[in-house]
Amino acid sequence: MLITRDRMVCLGVLALSIFAWIESANYPEEARVFPRLILLGMFAMNFVILAKSFFAAPPDDGPFIQNPRNFTLIVVGIACYIVGLSQLGFFTATILFMLVFSFVVGYRHIPQLLVVTALFAAFLWLVFVKVFKRPLPPEFWQQ
Repeated sequence: MLITRDRMVCLGVLALSIFAWIESANYPEEARVFPRLILLGMFAMNFVILAKSFFAAPPDDGPFIQNPRNFTLIVVGIACYIVGLSQLGFFTATILFMLVFSFVVGYRHIPQLLVVTALFAAFLWLVFVKVFKRPLPPEFWQQ
């Protein structure tokens, strides 16, 4: 059986999703609904991509990681974001991550980037703070 990138990534995401599903059983009942809805979406999309990988033409034999520099930047950026969540707060870390990370990987349309970042942060605030009333890591000025 030919293992393609899509299949490898799908199997990895499925394994992570199954682990997250099992871990979410430890959450209080009202808190586990949203993560499990997201996980169901991940399962569904993964199965679609996995099924497509069996019927689509096999990809070329190019390298698994197309751009090692960008891959390294992604891994380092995500690690910095995770550390920044506890040090800076959820919204500060998210806004900084979106702005800096987009610029680093080559996106240069600054006005559009600022608008999208502001709208995304506002959407996150609305969903998690107002609708779900879930505590997020406090901002650095609130600690």
